[in-house]
Amino acid sequence: MNGARLMDFSKKKNNLKLGALLACCLMLALLIIQNTSPVEARFLWFVVETPVILLLLLTTIGGFVSGVLLMLYFAVGNRPRPKGVKK
Repeated sequence: MNGARLMDFSKKKNNLKLGALLACCLMLALLIIQNTSPVEARFLWFVVETPVILLLLLTTIGGFVSGVLLMLYFAVGNRPRPKGVKK
């Protein structure tokens, strides 16, 4: 009986994950459809005309990469050392 409950919980969990994934895909599709108009983006002396969605995507990717690099930079000193190795 316990195994049946576990499988039922696992099915519900998978259905919840699928629902969340479908909701995210729908929101992304709506975001892309609604933000197709071009905007002018300036960085230093560069001026680029690009769709808003591309600008949002590049900004998101840049933030993600920056966060991962910062995490790796600060996590390097906190790694456990093998036995016998001193600082």
